[in-house]
Amino acid sequence: MAFGEKVNDTVEWIQSKISKHDQAAWEKQAEKFKPEDFTTIRTKLKKELIDVDLIRGTQFEKPKPSYNWTDITFFGILRLVFLPLYWKWWTGKTSRTIFCGLALLWCLLLLMGALVMNVENVDDVLLCECLTPIVLWFVVGLIFCQAVATDMKKAQKSGM
Repeated sequence: MAFGEKVNDTVEWIQSKISKHDQAAWEKQAEKFKPEDFTTIRTKLKKELIDVDLIRGTQFEKPKPSYNWTDITFFGILRLVFLPLYWKWWTGKTSRTIFCGLALLWCLLLLMGALVMNVENVDDVLLCECLTPIVLWFVVGLIFCQAVATDMKKAQKSGM
């Protein structure tokens, strides 16, 4: 398997994990059925009828987060800053491999911060070199937390 195929498989897997959080209960139930479970009904289709979904969009509402965006952002920042303490949450939402990669990045960010603090000549270090990885870390993490926010109430009950 080529590297590109592995990347595509990984991206598809992550997208499928995230899309599970954007489904209503009836959609999750419908995905459990196999096509063989449905019986075929023979009817005559009326060509003059137009599918309303094509014009107005879907009629089914999507699950909404249980909390407002400020709470989701607060919990997201908390989970990013204290990433190792929330290892159960991260492995539940992604996988153990992805969590290990995130933990490695988290350790590298801490190491970078420690190295920057110990530089004798501060003029040699540009501020953007230090802040860019940290800002990107928070942006990607918060986007992920917003995407999985529909399951947040369950996570709160189970101790985050």
